[in-house]
Amino acid sequence: MSKFTIERRKTGEPPQRDSGEVYVVASFDVNRRGNVWNIEILDAYPADNRKIIRRARKTLRATRFRPRISHDGPVNSSGTIRYDYPDDSI
Repeated sequence: MSKFTIERRKTGEPPQRDSGEVYVVASFDVNRRGNVWNIEILDAYPADNRKIIRRARKTLRATRFRPRISHDGPVNSSGTIRYDYPDDSI
């Protein structure tokens, strides 16, 4: 018996937002060495909380990703990520 419950939402239905939810959605590019650059904040809640936006940018800059590999070796790529923060961590 599984301890986990998976609830699927219908296609097109927006995700339910908890009133205390804090998150940042960012897009970025990854160079051949796995370093992040060109960080752009796409969405944040609450939008006026500069502290979580700075924290997300700092975390992304410190993160090293595995670059995409093509037949010629590592290549630049892009990605999008969402950071969720518990209420008590801010």
